[in-house]
Parts: sequence; C-alpha cells; structure tokens
Amino acid sequence: MFTTTDKVLITVLISISIIIYPFTRHWGSRGEVLEVYSGDKLYASFPLDEKREIAVSGELGKSIIVIDEDGARFIDSPCSDKSCVESSYIKSAGEISVCVQNRIMIKVENDGIDEVDLMTR
Repeated sequence: MFTTTDKVLITVLISISIIIYPFTRHWGSRGEVLEVYSGDKLYASFPLDEKREIAVSGELGKSIIVIDEDGARFIDSPCSDKSCVESSYIKSAGEISVCVQNRIMIKVENDGIDEVDLMTR
C-alpha cells in the first residue's frame, strides 16, 4: 500500500512535528489577566503578574487556583478524576483550563487588547 518513499516522507514529517511541538507553546503572547468563571458567570479577574492563591466555589466545593511566575493552574479540586489538577500551567492569551465536574474555568486574556492574527485584502 505504501511505497518506501511514502514511508520515508511520513517518518520525516512526524519527526519534524515532534521536534517543533515543544516550541509552539511559546509562540502565543503572554496574557495579562486571568479570568475565573464559576458555572457560566465571571467570578473575578486577576493580573497574571501578581502571585496569589484563589479559592473558588463550584458545584462540588472549592477549587484552588494558583498564579505564579509560571502562569496559572488548578492545584486542588474536589472532583473525582483530578484531571484539572494534573493539567499544566496556562499563561498565553487564549489558553484555558477547566474543572468540568466542579464547573470552574480559568482563561488567560490580554486585558481587552485584541491581537490581529491575519489580515486579508
């Protein structure tokens, strides 16, 4: 089904993708504000350049979010699977992290400044 050339091309493309992937997290602009949502309502906004710990009440109880030099992330939550706690830091504009079971979402924004992704004529 695949020729030798096809196999080589696929291998090269996969290798390039694996090498480039870690660098793509640094391409987005660093956000300025962390928006915290409980349910479908904005709970509060916090600057990303100030270290703090935030306790937010959700459907199951309190989730704890930390903001530090690495960005923002969940450090504790009453959910059963703890996937939100295991997720990595978010710091680039547009990134989100969610505790689905507790209905809490954190989102990084640029403080109302919209960046242009693409312009056409």
